[in-house]
Amino acid sequence: GDKDARDALLAMVRRDGSGTVRYQAALGLGFSADPALAEPLVAELASTSSQDAKRALARVIGELGDRRALKPLLDVARDENADVWTRRRALGAIGMIAQEADHAWTTAFQRGVHWTSATPTLREILSLF
Repeated sequence: GDKDARDALLAMVRRDGSGTVRYQAALGLGFSADPALAEPLVAELASTSSQDAKRALARVIGELGDRRALKPLLDVARDENADVWTRRRALGAIGMIAQEADHAWTTAFQRGVHWTSATPTLREILSLF
């Protein structure tokens, strides 16, 4: 069932040795949109050293929108040892959580934007998500 699948993915996020598997498992959890996942995902964000996992976790946590995640996301964004993409993803997640609208601003913003005609700055902004 759905709970079994979520539990299996959460176990992969926590324990799999491959950063790629952890990244994909975290994204899979994001598709469930289960707010109950916020707490264990935030805990994993704070404890993992995998940059791949941190990037995916930040994205999923941002999409879940749990405000309790703001401090751990700020910690990642300020971490000078984290790579630039991980820090950017944490900042993007903070923006998603801090917004007041029900839907991410990026969804409305991306509609009608064609990648080939977007400016370099616009492509950089959209690459965060």
